Amino acid sequence: MLYLTVADREKGRALARRIVEARLAACAHLFPAGESFYWWQNELTESAEAVIVAKTRGDLVGIAIETIASWHEYEVPCILSLPIEAGHQPFLKWISQETKEA
Repeated sequence: MLYLTVADREKGRALARRIVEARLAACAHLFPAGESFYWWQNELTESAEAVIVAKTRGDLVGIAIETIASWHEYEVPCILSLPIEAGHQPFLKWISQETKEA
């Protein structure tokens, strides 16, 4: 599973759709509003951001991260992989069927 942040809802919608269209993930869920607090260039920064959670296979994580980073507007995008340790087997099978070959 991938977790990533984007600047706003519209950019999130576009990126989530692109990820799924490319079959890098079977599904991308957009959480459209949130606040982030972080250090950037030695300054404490606050900004509104959206979050995308994309469901993918472990063997696609590397190419998905590389591809999403190339599409992302941020200089240093937050793209994290979180392992799926267990799940409803029909759903896990669906993820596998709906993503591209590694």
